[in-house]
Amino acid sequence: MENKLSYWAAPIVLYKKDVTRIKTDNIIEDVCKVYQIELTDLMSSRRFRELVEPRQVLFYILHKKLKIKSTKVGKMFNKNHATVLHGSNNIQNWMENDKELKERVNGVMIRNDYFGLLK
Repeated sequence: MENKLSYWAAPIVLYKKDVTRIKTDNIIEDVCKVYQIELTDLMSSRRFRELVEPRQVLFYILHKKLKIKSTKVGKMFNKNHATVLHGSNNIQNWMENDKELKERVNGVMIRNDYFGLLK
């Protein structure tokens, strides 16, 4: 008797993690394009104004909207969970008063098919 995966089990086993990873990578690339920065600069520990906002936007999207734990997001960017929480809360508060920031964040989410997460 052959031992093979059923048709319905295969997509869950083979593709579930890859889809999440691809979408996360796409979000990171989109933020780099919107802010016209390099990925290496975004991942660096430098705290220039032009790097802090895009980094915090990523924290906001990944943690607040995609519900990825702050510790996991922190590991992605070599930061601790408190930095992720602080950054995502900053962006959430700034979006209430800054329409351009809100449009940039929503634009990244729309391009990555997260329509249902917009508020």
